[in-house]
Amino acid sequence: MHEHKSNLSGAYDRSIAFPLWDSVLTREGKIGQAAEMVEAQSLLQRKIRSIGNLVARDGDRVEGADIIIDAEAGTVTLTPGRLYVNGRVLDAPGAVLAAVPMAGAVHIGVRVIETYVTELEEPALLGLMPGSLSEGEAGAARVIFALAWGFSGDGGEGDLYSVYLLKDGVAIDQTPPPNLTGINAQLAIYDFDANGNYIVSGCSVSALGKDGADQVFSIAEGVANIKGQKRTRYAALRHRETESFDLFRIPTEVHTFGANPTVVTLNHGPIATIREVLVEKEVTDTVVRGGTPNGSDALANTGVTAILEVKQGATTYATAADYTKAGDLVSWAAGGAEPATGSSYTVKYRYLGIVVPTDITATSITIAGGVNGGQIQVDYDFKLPRVDVLGLDSDGNSVYLKGVSSRTNSLPPTVPADVLPLALLENIWTGTPNVTNIGVRAYTMAKIDRMYNSLVDALDLIALERLQRDIDSREPISKNGVFVDPFTSDRYRDEGEAQTAAVFGGLLRLAIDPTFHAVNLPGVTLLNWTEEVAVEQALATRCTKINPYQNFTPLPASMTINPPVDYWTESATEWASDSAAALSSPVVITTSKSTAGRTTTTTTTTQKETIESSTREETLAYLRQIPLQ
Repeated sequence: MHEHKSNLSGAYDRSIAFPLWDSVLTREGKIGQAAEMVEAQSLLQRKIRSIGNLVARDGDRVEGADIIIDAEAGTVTLTPGRLYVNGRVLDAPGAVLAAVPMAGAVHIGVRVIETYVTELEEPALLGLMPGSLSEGEAGAARVIFALAWGFSGDGGEGDLYSVYLLKDGVAIDQTPPPNLTGINAQLAIYDFDANGNYIVSGCSVSALGKDGADQVFSIAEGVANIKGQKRTRYAALRHRETESFDLFRIPTEVHTFGANPTVVTLNHGPIATIREVLVEKEVTDTVVRGGTPNGSDALANTGVTAILEVKQGATTYATAADYTKAGDLVSWAAGGAEPATGSSYTVKYRYLGIVVPTDITATSITIAGGVNGGQIQVDYDFKLPRVDVLGLDSDGNSVYLKGVSSRTNSLPPTVPADVLPLALLENIWTGTPNVTNIGVRAYTMAKIDRMYNSLVDALDLIALERLQRDIDSREPISKNGVFVDPFTSDRYRDEGEAQTAAVFGGLLRLAIDPTFHAVNLPGVTLLNWTEEVAVEQALATRCTKINPYQNFTPLPASMTINPPVDYWTESATEWASDSAAALSSPVVITTSKSTAGRTTTTTTTTQKETIESSTREETLAYLRQIPLQ
């Protein structure tokens, strides 16, 4: 009763059975017990463990204990380190674990090996005091704690304290030590309240395509703070998600049959299932006239859409006057001509019949057996598009959140507070989903400072632009006794005064008054040229009739005018700005900006304005008067 778990002779511990005990109180005149010393140590260790658990969790890394995974070989290598286990910081040896499953979730951790050493294993435990009763006598035993690496499912004995969680061969969290859960939990409250969930580095998502029935995604290595907890991975994490989609049924979609066979592209896709396809067929059946005058005769097929022809021998009956279509019957109620009772006649008609598609793709089907120009009715289900979210939870595991499917406007899911969204996945079910990374990223003070400076520069440019626009749009009035003209156009000129300057490009400059010289040419004039023979046929033989029409009337006299064509130039100038701008050289503007503590920035801008021109043709009432020769 109350034997110590070591099962050593004479060792007892009653503290386990009495969890409310707090300490051992010794009394004078009472005989001491060895069990009381054991219980005092157990109670003290219980207090130390309760305090330590406020700071750390079993399996927390204090130093070292890094992990190296070889997924192909199925081995895990662990470096030496120190771990917090059961209220103690213990040394963990290096180890190589073989035959570790690389599929699914596997815990890598340590087991505590507790051994007991007595004077039999270690003679140094015999009494040391010379001349005392204890000299050379056996005393208390010693307890040794050691750690051994293992993994869940390896068949080892004892509790496994998890250090790493492997998911499909990738360690979910590799945050370097010291990584103490209790301290991190206190810091996490402030970090999450101030910053929420965010990415420190990496963690971008890419789609790898379909593997069997699963879509596979890769989450790059990186660091993320989720619910205030830092999660670090040094390898990419793969997430597999089985495709599951919502269906929308189209009970009747009508198309027109073309060539046989015909390919029909459906209005919605991708196609999930084809429930039924009806096509309009054309047949000729022999029908026996019933015994009731002006009655009806049933056709062999149902779903009749039209009766094309009714004949008996050489007699062709007229529709409406002799017969009509009544559902799937030939009705002779019109009172016209009809076949004799019990005689046979032929009916050519069209009806809707079921066919099986021969080739089904994501958007089309191939069908045969219909009549050209006839109806096609398709009953099918198609996959609704959906926008999903891939993220990480507070433990670093990948989380797949499904959105709301819709034909036109799919809605992404609402992301819980303990999930960091990494990417939007647009599933259209025709291939690899479209991935849009949406993870919120942390910015260092250096990046924030660069953004701040860029914002200040942008605000300066906006302010200058607003001033420029204000000046351009304001009426030319005196402002504080100063007239302001941006010199961008002739808008603010005083048309009542003679103008001798040119205004354009934000500058006021001397005008250029061009002079146009008219050149009288006898006709179209070409540049100087020299004729060169490219291909030559020097000799030719032919016959020519002499005066074949026997016309002996002399030719009329000819007269030439010199010049044959009159070219002249007329110019009219309203303002000198346009002509000066067309002939002037580009404007070079140099500006310098210097900020305290920074380098000086010099900007050179070259402006060249292009004057718009247009050409029109007018018919002159009179030519100008010039002397002719």
